[in-house]
Amino acid sequence: MNFINYSYFNGANFDGVLKENNQDTVSFILKEINQPQILEIFSFGDSAFYNTRIFISPGDTILMSLNKEIDFTGKNAAHYNFFIALDPQNNTWSMNPFKGNLKDYKKKSRAIFEKRMRFFNRYITENAVSKDFIRQVGNELKFEYLYNLMAPQSIPIEGMNGFANNPDFFDAISSGFYNYREGFPDLKSYFEPMKVSDFNKPGLMNNDYFKRSLVSYIRYYFTGHEYLSYSLDNFKDEKTFIEENFTGAVREYALTQLIHDYYKKGFGQGKSDKPLVEKFLQEQVSKVSNLSYKEALNRIKEDLALSGFTLPVKVSLDQFTTTVNDTLTLSNILKNTKNKIRVLDFWAGWCAPCITEMKKTVELRNDLKASGDLEWVFISIDHNKNNWLKSLRELKPFLPDGHQYRMLNIEKSEILQYLTKGERETFMIPRYVIIDSNDEVISSNAPRPSDTEAFKKLINKTKTK
Repeated sequence: MNFINYSYFNGANFDGVLKENNQDTVSFILKEINQPQILEIFSFGDSAFYNTRIFISPGDTILMSLNKEIDFTGKNAAHYNFFIALDPQNNTWSMNPFKGNLKDYKKKSRAIFEKRMRFFNRYITENAVSKDFIRQVGNELKFEYLYNLMAPQSIPIEGMNGFANNPDFFDAISSGFYNYREGFPDLKSYFEPMKVSDFNKPGLMNNDYFKRSLVSYIRYYFTGHEYLSYSLDNFKDEKTFIEENFTGAVREYALTQLIHDYYKKGFGQGKSDKPLVEKFLQEQVSKVSNLSYKEALNRIKEDLALSGFTLPVKVSLDQFTTTVNDTLTLSNILKNTKNKIRVLDFWAGWCAPCITEMKKTVELRNDLKASGDLEWVFISIDHNKNNWLKSLRELKPFLPDGHQYRMLNIEKSEILQYLTKGERETFMIPRYVIIDSNDEVISSNAPRPSDTEAFKKLINKTKTK
């Protein structure tokens, strides 16, 4: 069972969940519910996967039964069962893909939204629900619609008949089928008209879609960026707009998300913009009151602190094995690729996103390597050697034969501890580390290569450093 708390930055599992087992019943106590909010539930069984959202309030006691379907009972059962009744399969939006025509996509999205609102209005008249439920859930549906306009459903979900949101609007509409002969889309008419006051609502800061829509509207609507390059100028535009128009919790979140998004795109990972980002982070960490926002900012600070230095000696002594059972250190690997930019690609055979990246970026890797001054180094953290080799055989059409290594002594790895400041459990893959030709770490957590523009931009910064 996973309970996602959207009052945390970008949503995360609740901290400090108390769990008790009693025969066929498991009890969970969520200690951090201090105001009414919508949370998301994921439950995994031997052959089933359950996912829904529920509206809960402090003091609620909820009984959740799993028998092919989810059913909730309790004092406020109408609060808990709304989203299941609205969309039993939780797939309404994912079955509405963007096919290249913005007008058509908006028309279909609007129809979905209006249908959901009709259901909502009927539901609140037929069931005993609170004013908090009406306010929070009504806004959830409204901002869910706005976000689906801002982040078109255009990313195929692997292994499923559906699509996921692409939060990069311009990437979504320029993915090969948008007809620019009609002229660049007028975003002011495409997006629903909104005012800053529509977002200055600290009471909605536990609402997932409100927060997503807030960021998108600042970026694409209020500041009017017709092309988003994650540049210094655009960063300053958004920062100024947020500081001049928002206050309190909304401002805290918007500024934290701003630096988080830009950093993910490589901003701040060059010598010219790094000092500005470090100064901004220092200011923000001292101002924010939400602990999860502060943690997100500190993670970026820690990543930045790793760049601009060579790897410590103890890290360079980490050991790896090749496909032919040779053992060598990280120092040996770097020497074998001396005088070139190195991209360390951390992955595993069980990591679906890692494999998706490998398959999607063959052309990019070949283009970058063709210049002769870059090498891609694949580092597997598979515990089982045979599983690693099996994955390499299956991925042979997408991977080169050279520079394939498997990490030994994973639990005691110095580089994993170094990259996570000793917190091994937080090391996430895929992860990309860029080291320049002088063995200096340029980025300890680079953008994914499938984010081609941001990744290439960082590589070009490294070449001209």
